[in-house]
Amino acid sequence: MTDTLGLILFVVVCAASITDSDGAEYIFHETNGRFPRLHTVLVDQGYKNWLVEFAKRWFGIIVAIVQHRQSNARLWCNRSVGRSNEPLAG
Repeated sequence: MTDTLGLILFVVVCAASITDSDGAEYIFHETNGRFPRLHTVLVDQGYKNWLVEFAKRWFGIIVAIVQHRQSNARLWCNRSVGRSNEPLAG
């Protein structure tokens, strides 16, 4: 989880079999109360609509599924994790 400046707020490392929405559900539980000013979370189309209702009902957080330009897809994802001396993939 990052803020709008891209600064890291919370990090979770999980298996590739965990969906984005399931990972986000875990993050909402783990960060509950840690960021009192957090009221809106922006996510991409990889997240399911049930997450929108879940976050609003249990945590009072608005989850907005946003569209992005194809060229900027997942730029926030650091694909070099676990590899050394390789440039970041974009």
